[in-house]
Amino acid sequence: MEGLEAWIRRHGRCEAVAFQVGSRGRGAFAAESLQGVEELCRLPAKLLITEARAAAGLPWGAQLREAAEEFTGAPGLLVLTSFLLHEDAKKHAASESACDSFYAPYYRALPKDLNTPMLWPEAWHPNCIRGSHLERLIKAKRHSLALEFTLLQSHHEKPISWEDFLWARSIVASRAYALPELHRCLVPWADLLNHGTAEEELLQSYGRKPNALLLLDYGFVLPYAHAVVSLPLRPPAKEAQLAQHIWRRLGGRDRETSLEVDSASWTKLLPLWRAASLEGRETIPEEAEVLTQRVKDVWEISLEIRALRRFQEACDAALQKLQPAEAGAPAKAEWEIFAERCCTQVVQEERSLLNWFSWLIEAALSCLEGPRRDWPGLDGPSEVTAYLGQLQAMSAPHS
Repeated sequence: MEGLEAWIRRHGRCEAVAFQVGSRGRGAFAAESLQGVEELCRLPAKLLITEARAAAGLPWGAQLREAAEEFTGAPGLLVLTSFLLHEDAKKHAASESACDSFYAPYYRALPKDLNTPMLWPEAWHPNCIRGSHLERLIKAKRHSLALEFTLLQSHHEKPISWEDFLWARSIVASRAYALPELHRCLVPWADLLNHGTAEEELLQSYGRKPNALLLLDYGFVLPYAHAVVSLPLRPPAKEAQLAQHIWRRLGGRDRETSLEVDSASWTKLLPLWRAASLEGRETIPEEAEVLTQRVKDVWEISLEIRALRRFQEACDAALQKLQPAEAGAPAKAEWEIFAERCCTQVVQEERSLLNWFSWLIEAALSCLEGPRRDWPGLDGPSEVTAYLGQLQAMSAPHS
């Protein structure tokens, strides 16, 4: 860390900050009392490892960039990964061996050991995440990384090990910034800032992300983070042409799929379930456009009841897939203890969100089917208040 600090100060300005190892691992800490908004560090552009600089430093940089653009939405991440592999950054992170690279002090400050799901042994698969949104994320990420690995191997002159690739790719995924004009780049000072909002340590926000993504990309979870679940969406039967037509107009796919949902996006699913519930309805083509607009909001009691029941079926199916936590043999390695604790927390959050959806559906169905009564949800989130209010208003004449 001292070498990195001296390197940055030799080429730029960084007086009010000291690099230390704290409770969150390596980080940047205030070296003096900071008053208001101050310029904490000034870095010259030459210290940044940009997409353009990485591509220019690789004999195959232009070809890899072109191939990556057709393959992924963030080709710069793959170019930066290739650059770290080409410079043997992992080897220099693990030792103080001689390194001719200008970025040697930065490489030596990089963590040699990371603990993200991508770096866990592939055979190690905790039972608690089976059927969860987290499991889907991990499987999809592994598949994507396997394709990236194949692409890199086809361009590099020297063989690349899977372990070295995962290390470099994880470094880039957890540290790269997206800056105007420079696109994706590694910023030696800024990528030491950990995620958070308050402390003597200098922190930054990585964005409002669920714990599943924080664990996948950065290797940690927070005590409080919004949860996300994957709910199955089944399209209407093929013979239900009207329902199929409106389903597609609302963005539904022609096959069963899973949609990521959090506590703020559940209202976006209701129109799709309403469309699927139109099975058996017939109308002339000219009325389809009007009906499409109607299913975007509450307008018919029987249709809303069927849509809510589909919502409940999806939640029940997702809950049934989640495995209960089991007391197994004690974890032997420190990373296993950490990984199991994080996975258990993420899955518990998914289960809590699904149970909250079930409560919401029960409250909504009570407004439509049961005796009219007030629910605690009317004092809850504004979306819940508005939705249950609509249902109560619509069902009032029938109470």
